[in-house]
Amino acid sequence: MLTLAACREPAPQRDVLEYLRVGVAPREEAAALTRAFERDGYRVRSLVDLEELVMLDASDPGGATALRIVTPMGVVLGLDAPDRRFPTRERVRGLPAPLSGTDLDGDGRVELLVALVDSARPAECVAVVRIDEHRRAVEVPVDTRVVQEGACVERAEDVGGDARAELLVVARYPLPALPVPAGVSVPLTGHEGRFVPMQAAVGRYFAGERTVRMERLGDARRVGDARTISRLAVELGLLVWFEGGDPDRAILALDAQAEGGHVDALAAGRALIRTLHERAGGRASDAETE
Repeated sequence: MLTLAACREPAPQRDVLEYLRVGVAPREEAAALTRAFERDGYRVRSLVDLEELVMLDASDPGGATALRIVTPMGVVLGLDAPDRRFPTRERVRGLPAPLSGTDLDGDGRVELLVALVDSARPAECVAVVRIDEHRRAVEVPVDTRVVQEGACVERAEDVGGDARAELLVVARYPLPALPVPAGVSVPLTGHEGRFVPMQAAVGRYFAGERTVRMERLGDARRVGDARTISRLAVELGLLVWFEGGDPDRAILALDAQAEGGHVDALAAGRALIRTLHERAGGRASDAETE
């Protein structure tokens, strides 16, 4: 969870009196915001434009960015980067419709996707913001531990082909002798108000991920790049495990592409798959006893 403090108490750096007119229609409010930003030299993007909800973001030539979500309550979420209250925040942006602005998790409410770059994290992370029954913005917790402890949602895309975005959680695993961690993306889909590992249509997604890696593996073999061969072989094993949860099949997939790789890195990859399987079994047992 990214803890969007402004979800609880919007406090934009810019003077509220310059642009905030609580109680007007969201589109009128957004138009006033846009004019104020443009006067200050910002370029504004309208990302979601609904009758009772507007999301926009803005950026200026100096690299400053801002995001505003507007409902009939006024500006219910205002984020800025840089922001002296959050010194590690570097950039903020919204993900446009149709990724944002629909019911992503099946709870009957509209969700929006907000991406933040923070120097304390290795990559841009995406937060889910729900507009609740009071027309306020509330951050939705996404449990990424099913993929990796401490991982975050880094992308969103329509994996299932149903015009609804899935959240892609990226897991990265450092391995001996490899300068780049092994990394895979795992889709979570919305279900009854929460986000869970995707089941339907996930095979097509993982098949595509394997195809990309097999192409890269061919390039690595042609130049004898043992480190890349090792990383891709481990990633192919991880994809099989995340798709089906079978560690033996996953290790067989790794071993099938191990030729030319580093022995230590490949051994660490096999151990990683076994560890992931053991941890998944522990979480399942804990869930049953709760």
